[in-house]
Amino acid sequence: MGLWTSSAADMARALFGLLPRGLIWTSDASSRLQQHLAGMSVELSRIHGRATDLMDEADPQTTDEQLEDWERVCGLPKGTTALAATKAERRLDIVAHLSAQGGQSPAYYVALGLALGLTSCTVEEWPYGVPFRCNVARMGDRLGNSYDLFYWRVHAPAATAAALRTRLEWSIEHYKPAHTSVDFAYDL
Repeated sequence: MGLWTSSAADMARALFGLLPRGLIWTSDASSRLQQHLAGMSVELSRIHGRATDLMDEADPQTTDEQLEDWERVCGLPKGTTALAATKAERRLDIVAHLSAQGGQSPAYYVALGLALGLTSCTVEEWPYGVPFRCNVARMGDRLGNSYDLFYWRVHAPAATAAALRTRLEWSIEHYKPAHTSVDFAYDL
């Protein structure tokens, strides 16, 4: 910050330092010029403080006033929902969304569940596999349909709290590939 601090007194000194040199530019604190500079420095100090606040709001890790805007940009539910109750949790959700690399492997979704706070998590891909096709499948092969190809289930502990269940389900639905269907089972 250097010379430009947010203190009104420092702003007044900086403004006086910018004036030309000469007898007319008095440094007497009771002069009208000094009173005028002191009055201007209060507003300049306030503006500087808000500009500094703007820098904090530009970073999702330190935002406070712009939380709802960051949530809107990220496509997250607005406000204090069941996903995140505190501002700190909301900031973490925003940062996690912006830094998420994504993935399609079961390991990615297990890691996502563990990152949300689950003690254990597994992903089961639908066991039926490829649907039955004439001239490809044989007698005794399982019957299935094309829906079964893209169906999978997330298993989580039965003791998972309702708020964490909501966060888990929303996060996985949000990050899963669009052509897949996911089911949740709380049975571990």
